[in-house]
Amino acid sequence: MSGIGMTTIFSLKGGVGKTSLSSAIALEMEFEKEEIPIITNDPISPLESVMGKNRALLIPPDEKFPPSLKTDDDVLIDLGGFVDERSIEILEKSKQVIVPTLGSYLSLAGLVGTLEEVKKFNNEITIVLNRVEKKELDKVIEFIRDSYDYPIFKLKTSKCFENIHYQKKSISQMMTEEPLMKRAYKEVQAQVWEIINHLKGV
Repeated sequence: MSGIGMTTIFSLKGGVGKTSLSSAIALEMEFEKEEIPIITNDPISPLESVMGKNRALLIPPDEKFPPSLKTDDDVLIDLGGFVDERSIEILEKSKQVIVPTLGSYLSLAGLVGTLEEVKKFNNEITIVLNRVEKKELDKVIEFIRDSYDYPIFKLKTSKCFENIHYQKKSISQMMTEEPLMKRAYKEVQAQVWEIINHLKGV
């Protein structure tokens, strides 16, 4: 079975959905019996609460990431929105880097800044358009394509990301346990799996 390798989710812009995406990917894979640990250096991250301390590791500001981490290790890293010695090492080691963005001007400016910074250390980049309105989608993609040819995926706006954190369950599990959610969550579940399969090279 193909793994995702060391996958880092990173943006210099806050509030673009890094942690929600990390949780969604890890919980979906867990639902399919593929347990992927998550590491974060964000001191206010909810990942330990959502995933449990046995699955999520919080790296304090004065500590380094585990030196044993390797590119082929199946692990998700939710990297805080700043570049320092620790983050550079992680970006260089990563098999791939996901950069999420919203469709607002400030978020797209943050996307450009992030891409320019990340590509200094790693050019295996995937862009995730998070909560971009359908009417804005073509314009946002055109803006990105003017300068970059990285793969682009989209995630629709959905309450399921908030409920992931409240219920500590994957989208698939919530759909299974609450049949009324199937219609509401079906599209976004498929979008998350498109991203996972891309990371796995499927």
